[in-house]
Amino acid sequence: MTSFAPPVSLQPLLARIETMARDAGLEAYIVGGSVRDALLGRATRDLDIAVDRDAMPFARRLADALGGHFVALDDANAIARVVLHDAAVSYIDVA
Repeated sequence: MTSFAPPVSLQPLLARIETMARDAGLEAYIVGGSVRDALLGRATRDLDIAVDRDAMPFARRLADALGGHFVALDDANAIARVVLHDAAVSYIDVA
């Protein structure tokens, strides 16, 4: 079985997300296409992050901290997007 190792270019961003989640008392996980791309050695332009609760408020704080824009994608299912400029990825989806 192949282990998941995020690209070096994403590690500072992932560390920041992890710290913010931990400070908020949340568990955060890299999921979806982000994992697939890393396993296949593909470049990724987005991250998919799942948190154990409070996804919308966390995404809003993440957008503010990263200088990005918060976009609510699905209020009923608590899915949001953080749109970034000049970053390792173009956007981060949080659910």
